[in-house]
Amino acid sequence: MVKHYRRRSGSDRQLFLLILAGFVLVSYHLCLGQEDVFLQMRVLKYREPLAARNFETVDMEGNSLYFNEFRGKVVLLNFWATWCGPCKKEMVPLEVLYQRFRERGFVVLGVSLDQGGVQVVKSFVEKRGLTFPVVIDTSGKAKSIYHVTSLPTTFLIDQDGRIIGKSLGPRDWASEAAFALVESLLASGH
Repeated sequence: MVKHYRRRSGSDRQLFLLILAGFVLVSYHLCLGQEDVFLQMRVLKYREPLAARNFETVDMEGNSLYFNEFRGKVVLLNFWATWCGPCKKEMVPLEVLYQRFRERGFVVLGVSLDQGGVQVVKSFVEKRGLTFPVVIDTSGKAKSIYHVTSLPTTFLIDQDGRIIGKSLGPRDWASEAAFALVESLLASGH
């Protein structure tokens, strides 16, 4: 008995290579997982998470607010100021991110380093329709505790109150990469 082999055409080989490339790409993304979303957002992921320290600030009504009140939630802690151009660009994307995940235990906490008082920050927040918690570091203690030297500076803190990542400079917090990052933090529990 003689077997006949059909020679593969060029289009068959191209289809096979496309399927193989797709498989490799999907496998790559599954293997990287959370590491990949940190990289995409240019967020430094800490190898050893650090305990997030408590601090006291003042909310828009002049009331004291303690950072520990957010324990049990994933927190994006953003240090900013109304006079900081890159900070201002982040505010609406941070609101989008907050709205998308707030019902699932996610909080954006904006810590203003403005020296102009509550009214300056409150006016800024109202004009942009921001609903995430915004506080003012009137004493400079939070800035000092977190060693903030440039704005914006953002920390990612897990449900256990551990700092797991940090970014310096602005990010597009309304991007698919940001959504994937927060989704991975909420899903993994850290």
